[in-house]
This record gives sequence, C-alpha cells and structure tokens, in this order.
Amino acid sequence: MKKKNILVTGGAGFIGGHLCKLLIKNKYNVSVIDNFSLGKIINLPKKIKIYREDILDYKSCVEACKNVDVVIHLAAKVSIRNSVKTFDEDVHNNVIGTINILNAAAKAKVKKIIFASSMAIYEKSKKNSAFKETSSIEPLSPYGISKLAAEKYILLMAPKMGIDPIVLRLFNTYGPGQTLTPYVGVITIFIKNILKNKISKIFGNGKQKRDFVHVDDVANGFLLAMESKKSVNKIFNIGSGRTLSIIKVFKAIQKKLGKGNYKYYPKDVTELNYVCADISKAKKLISYKPQHTFESKISEVIDHLK
Repeated sequence: MKKKNILVTGGAGFIGGHLCKLLIKNKYNVSVIDNFSLGKIINLPKKIKIYREDILDYKSCVEACKNVDVVIHLAAKVSIRNSVKTFDEDVHNNVIGTINILNAAAKAKVKKIIFASSMAIYEKSKKNSAFKETSSIEPLSPYGISKLAAEKYILLMAPKMGIDPIVLRLFNTYGPGQTLTPYVGVITIFIKNILKNKISKIFGNGKQKRDFVHVDDVANGFLLAMESKKSVNKIFNIGSGRTLSIIKVFKAIQKKLGKGNYKYYPKDVTELNYVCADISKAKKLISYKPQHTFESKISEVIDHLK
C-alpha cells in the first residue's frame, strides 16, 4: 500500500514536532510548513521535507500542498491572554492563514484536513461541568474568536471543496519541548521561573482548574482521528478528562524542585474558572484514551528544562 503524504503546518512547533515524530514512526511521508517564529529545527525528525515559509503567503501554501493527501493544520498565533493586545495578528494568522491553507489544499486536491482548534471557544462553565462538543460557545478572548471562526470556515467550506474536515479542540497541552513564552504553557513557565529563582505569577486565587493533557496524548489524538473512518465532519475534544488547580500544579512543581515562590495577581478577564474536557465522544468514535497523567510526567518535563 502506498504511504500517505501528510503536511503538518506549524510542524516545527511544540505539538507539531511530537506529531511529526509519531507520523514518521507510523510510516507516513511527512512534510512541514513553518515560519520558525516559535518552531525549532531540533523539534523535527531527520529526513523530513521542510518549507520555511509563512501560511500568510498563499503561493507558499500551494507549493507545500502539492501531492499531499492529508493536511494537519496546527500553525497559529497562540495566546489567550495576549490576544487582547494583538487581536489583529490573531485574525491574520488564525483566520486568513487557515483560509490560505484551505484554498491551497483544495487546489492540490487534498483529501482530508484536520484542524487544531482550542478549548478557548467554549462559554464560561456555570456549573463546573466538563465541556462537551455540544456545550455553549462563547469565546472570552480574541484568540478564541479566531479559532472558532477558523473552525466554521473549515467545517462549512471544506466539504464544498471536496475535502473531508475534522476538528480537534485541544485543552491545556504540556510536555517536553514546549516553547517558553510569557503567555503560553503555565507548567513550563512555573518550572523555568523556579529554576531561575524568579517569582511566579498566579492570577486570581489559583483555584481555577485546568485540564492538562500530555503532548504525546494530543499527538496520538491526531493520528487516531486521521486514521479513523468515523471522524470525518466531526469535532472532538482532546484532553485528559480530569482537572488540576493552578495552585496545586505550582506546589507539585515546587515540591519536586525543593524551592519556588509565587505572588497573586488580579484575575484576567479572558480566564475561565473551570476547564475540563468531556472526552467520551473521542473515546467512542476514534478510540482515544489518554495514557499519561500530570503526576507521572511532571518529572520528565522538569528534567527536560534543567
């Protein structure tokens, strides 16, 4: 059987790098388009075709999509908190960039597109209940709005273009290799701050809960969705299905490292109090089952950052 050709946009990034390695391991031909604004060449397996281009350049998207069977679209401007200041960048990268990829995929007769969306599209949980794919949609940030708009374009337009769409809504992904920024990846930020003897910021009272999912589980979610015959035209939550409070995460890292201080700051308006993925749909239709827990993997992340 002929190997499928997979294009991963943003493939040199945190999630993209882990996904590319998994795809190569499963004998797929993989290529990447990435502008390397945050991505790193070290994240990528050897012998992989790389387009050092931006998805905002349509011609580059067309070139990257040639002879591709499946596009996994990860490339995005990622920051919930910072998107309030840079909402125009979110529109350009997350919406216009997505439309460029979609049009280029259609021109190349790509068969399937899998879009990395976000839990940021959901409405604030009123009863501290897990988000289902059918839960109310009301983004609190420009980032969430941009992801929702991109979802809508893909689900509406891809079938009209002859492409099978799949949407994965990712929850708080963590793991080794996460790019350190002031806005993304609270676990990585806490570890780095403690290692550098810096005080960590905790917004609000720290009791807000998050669904932390290991990057290897996320990568596997993409693989399962791509290979399943039951995933087309569907949306799936990809998380761990369990929660941890921000303050508990900090204290767990603090205990592992034997040091660390934090300071409370006013809660951000874009912040949800309770975030948990209902992953029952993904379990049932694509056999998704998280293999890793925060407790079993936190030492791995710490060791990687030392």
